Amino acid sequence: MLRGAFMSAAMGGGPMGGGAGMSPDALDAYMQQALSGTRRATSMLGVDPAPPKEVVKVKCRNCGNLEMEDAAFCRKCGQPL
Repeated sequence: MLRGAFMSAAMGGGPMGGGAGMSPDALDAYMQQALSGTRRATSMLGVDPAPPKEVVKVKCRNCGNLEMEDAAFCRKCGQPL
């Protein structure tokens, strides 16, 4: 989302202005730098990022499709889990 906003501002001459000649590699480097600064700032404030959420999936006995653990029916074949 941030990249899309930056691209539209840079290409359309919005508030960032004049970035129409920016290459994708330069854009990626800029975004990495911007994001690393944000991560560093939050760690300096003592704000810990949320731990990754554990995702548990169950396998459908009929077709083998993976579904979320709280699903009642398989989205692929419709059989009850």
